[in-house]
Amino acid sequence: MSEEVKTENKNMDLWNVLNQPIPAQFLSSYKSDDGHMLTDIKPQYRIQRLTETFGQAGIGWGLKVTERWREEWPGANFGCCYVMASLWYKIGDAIIETPPQIGGTLVNKSPDNCWKSAITDVLGKCASTIGLGADIYLGLVESRYERATTASQAKSSAVTAPVSRPVTAADGKKNTDVPF
Repeated sequence: MSEEVKTENKNMDLWNVLNQPIPAQFLSSYKSDDGHMLTDIKPQYRIQRLTETFGQAGIGWGLKVTERWREEWPGANFGCCYVMASLWYKIGDAIIETPPQIGGTLVNKSPDNCWKSAITDVLGKCASTIGLGADIYLGLVESRYERATTASQAKSSAVTAPVSRPVTAADGKKNTDVPF
């Protein structure tokens, strides 16, 4: 690791290296499709921090996609793309893998962008399990989720459970190898 932050508790060393204050220019705030106000870390900054800490993507760290699927929401005229993945990284000769996480996005974009967005989401969730951006997710910088009151939110709460269907060629690439 390029940065060393020593603590009395060795279990927190990596967490403290990755959980450095994030400059404001690498944070973004936006309103999600379901009406939530979000504050998030820009994806390229996550990639930069992982590369600074573990080395080049694909050599010192990477994303291992284990599953992807799409669900349709009956009566709602939309669906979601989901990806299950874990983040692997090297410390010395050891390769460590985070617990698998699920990332997803609404299918309101082109198929390749839906999968890309889901992969970006899961990368952020995996990286947060080892400390990247923990101050944001702990609410120390700014609340990640603030409930918005919209008519669409009331509609979405009445939607029935999703129906899963297999991924098809029309949904985008089937290859689960991700370059990072």
